[in-house]
Amino acid sequence: MKYAKKIWAAGLLSASILAMPFMAEHTEAATVNVLQYGAKANDNALDTPAIQKAIDAAASAGGGIVDIPAGTFDLAVNSSGNGLMLKSNVHLRMDSGTVLKLKANSLQNYRLLNVSNVQNVKITGGTLIGDRAIHTGSGGEWGHGVHIMGSASSIYVYGVTAKNFWGDGFTVENNFETVKKVPNDVVIDRVTADHNRRQGLSIVAGRNITVTNSLFKNTNGTLPSSGVDLERDPPYNLPLEGVSIRHNIMENNAGYGLMFAYADGSRAEYNIIRNNKMGGVLLGHSHGNTVAGNTIANNGGDVSESYYSNGVLINYGQNNAVHNNIISGSIKRGVYALNGVNGNKITANKLTSNQSVGIETYGGTGMTITNNHLSSNNGTTRISNAAASTVSNNGSSVAFTAPAQTPGPIAASTAPAGGASEQRTASAVETASTRLELKAALAETDLSPTVKRAILLYRFSK
Repeated sequence: MKYAKKIWAAGLLSASILAMPFMAEHTEAATVNVLQYGAKANDNALDTPAIQKAIDAAASAGGGIVDIPAGTFDLAVNSSGNGLMLKSNVHLRMDSGTVLKLKANSLQNYRLLNVSNVQNVKITGGTLIGDRAIHTGSGGEWGHGVHIMGSASSIYVYGVTAKNFWGDGFTVENNFETVKKVPNDVVIDRVTADHNRRQGLSIVAGRNITVTNSLFKNTNGTLPSSGVDLERDPPYNLPLEGVSIRHNIMENNAGYGLMFAYADGSRAEYNIIRNNKMGGVLLGHSHGNTVAGNTIANNGGDVSESYYSNGVLINYGQNNAVHNNIISGSIKRGVYALNGVNGNKITANKLTSNQSVGIETYGGTGMTITNNHLSSNNGTTRISNAAASTVSNNGSSVAFTAPAQTPGPIAASTAPAGGASEQRTASAVETASTRLELKAALAETDLSPTVKRAILLYRFSK
């Protein structure tokens, strides 16, 4: 109940919304320290059992905070590939100097922090170090740092660094049972993924996923090697929708900075996507997405395929909107759209100093390519087989409208914690001007998922 009065004071909710069942909200009643359960920093001894006992104790108390202080704690995964199993209503709170270091293993598939089929979980702070440099196997590509899967919901990951994993730093995906379940309401904020082997972040299935203010860099080792990859697995029948990728940096990845593969209805806005070897952004077999307000610079270098090394590549994607981006310095084209790219809108972008043509398309009907500023490219537009399309007002004389927000991470906020300031939280809720900002502010409260959804619905349905 402690946040209800302040949200009331902020004038955000009507009496009918406030009358909803606040008694269902979770409060972080218990606070335990892993040292109490036998974990010891910097001694090279295995700490997995002790930390798991602390997590289990907090969950048994109805929920609470598990504190891991500064220092290096050694973890291992079991034969099933599980390290620490997070439980519902638990906040795993790490110090900025906390390191969870994975011991060597030979598994093709493991999960250091497993967030599976649980609700109301926070993971904040700390650095997770994988076993990439000491991995004793050669197969597989699924050794992950933070793994969110199945019916996991209301999950908040803040300020966590995941590096040197055999697979991905962070993963969001379905379960693998006969009855498929997907995560819902996941916020990943201010994380860093560095030098992971397969991806910085993979989002395979889920709804209402927000990734913001984070850094995904130096991914390399096995394909796709992207910074962030939204990619549904065959047979492509699970939902991957309502994903928002905003105010992040994707840089120096061996694949694309950002991939949409069989992913629909999502948004990438105000990101910095630079110096990625295969290209900046890929929209492959992906429809109805928005790529807007990004800075996409100096991408390319892998010229083994003719369609690599572009700022934005649309391949078998329809009805996507690419607008108000600054796209420069690509090894090949600024924007390249080919193969059934019907209904795409490429408008109001600034394309400069791309080494090939600014905008090139091949195949597609009903496209709109208008009002793009193009200068210092090796050609402006090259449009082929584009029936019933509108192509006009593209060139160096077109004025460019800057993005509504500055690309890149926004100013840092204070990390959420069990004893975080109620006034700060209430202020953040009160001043949130977008759904994303309000969702992030609500994630710092102890309100139940039902109440949070009611607030979001009330605020943005008026």
